[in-house]
Amino acid sequence: MPNLIKIMNPTLYEQHFYQILQWFHQSGTISLLKSKSVFLDLLSLLWRQAEQQANYDPQLEDNLQEVIKYINTFLQQPLSLAKLAGVACMSPSYFFKCFKKRFKLSPMKYILQLRIESAKLELTFSEKPIKTISLESGFESVHPFYHAFKREVGISPGAYRNSTSFVNIMR
Repeated sequence: MPNLIKIMNPTLYEQHFYQILQWFHQSGTISLLKSKSVFLDLLSLLWRQAEQQANYDPQLEDNLQEVIKYINTFLQQPLSLAKLAGVACMSPSYFFKCFKKRFKLSPMKYILQLRIESAKLELTFSEKPIKTISLESGFESVHPFYHAFKREVGISPGAYRNSTSFVNIMR
């Protein structure tokens, strides 16, 4: 554990302190228990933040940021776990573990979400054919795009375009 904890969200800590003081100055067993409860929440918050800071590795963070830049640059091209791990200078399994821990998503799920968001913008603001949008978003063909889009968004790309299209609204 670090000797010092850099407070990341001081307002949250202030709120906890004010709640402790508020409950502590009231009389009664319930008020005392509530002040102790908020105090334990505060300790838990501090503990989690200290653990996060103790596990922070600036080199790892730099490597992961390089991967994010690479993904954003080459989003329209095929991207593999092995290639991304190479960009991060890690083995594929270690890269997968670090990426998922940092971003709370697997690398491929992260890429899929970026591609879907890119497609959603195109569907909303352009009249390009869906096939063109699927290829420009980094999908191999329209079929994997259609299935991924429907799974992630809940409706087909065509239905999404019909419900959100800026072009249709302007007509």
